[in-house]
Amino acid sequence: MQCAFFDFVARHGAWCVEPIYAVPNFAGHLGTAASRVRAGAKAKREGRRAGIPDVCVDVARGAWHGLRLEFKTESGRVRPEQKAWHERLRANGYRVEVVRSAEQAVLLLIDYMALK
Repeated sequence: MQCAFFDFVARHGAWCVEPIYAVPNFAGHLGTAASRVRAGAKAKREGRRAGIPDVCVDVARGAWHGLRLEFKTESGRVRPEQKAWHERLRANGYRVEVVRSAEQAVLLLIDYMALK
């Protein structure tokens, strides 16, 4: 889903230069249990925070400082730490949306970028 979203962004050349990026906010899924624990501890020291939205659009539009997208499958649930981050970001002037398809994310981005 997220790959399809970024494929769309890449096909629309002007948006490729905009600060639209994914946050690789995971500890790692490969290797031994011990190496995953070490990777998770290092990521936490480097600033990883549970619950951060998946995609950042650091372009101010309308009354918003930027857009944050949380990608979830149809059955995926927003975890409590994600809800808390969403609330904090909204309180600080960011638009935060949970999207359940690449198409929904693309339409949201198009609408957001059209704001003045």
